[in-house]
Amino acid sequence: MSIEVGKALGDAIRKHPKESLGIGLALGGLYILKDKKIKLKIKRRDLDIEFETE
Repeated sequence: MSIEVGKALGDAIRKHPKESLGIGLALGGLYILKDKKIKLKIKRRDLDIEFETE
């Protein structure tokens, strides 16, 4: 699970360095809530993140 979050954050930093802080905080918050069922998709320009927990 944490590998997927790390890869998503790495993609965000490479593609949108200025926006990566907000994306990183959102992904970190979702990781903290990983025991709850959450599904998130972020599609912005050339950035595509899918996050799902069960």
